[in-house]
Amino acid sequence: MVLAPFVVLWPRPETPIVVQIVALAAAALPLYAFARSCGTTGRSATLLAIAFLVSPSLQGWAYDGFVAEDFIPIGAFSLALALRNRLLAGTLL
Repeated sequence: MVLAPFVVLWPRPETPIVVQIVALAAAALPLYAFARSCGTTGRSATLLAIAFLVSPSLQGWAYDGFVAEDFIPIGAFSLALALRNRLLAGTLL
């Protein structure tokens, strides 16, 4: 459902893969915010996000074909951040 507007705007076979890679890269943002909310320094949180982005498993997910499981990291990190900040709307979403 979330992917449908992108496919309607750009009806090409590469569209789902581009959206998948953007979602994998965007997962570093809630990971960074979660690390900062847990009390780490900005440098440590940045290094953690960079380590996530250059990890071989993330690159393997990006090189693989389009699968729905590739959206799990952004959902998991966003949920962890919402739970940490006690945001009911983010937790229910």
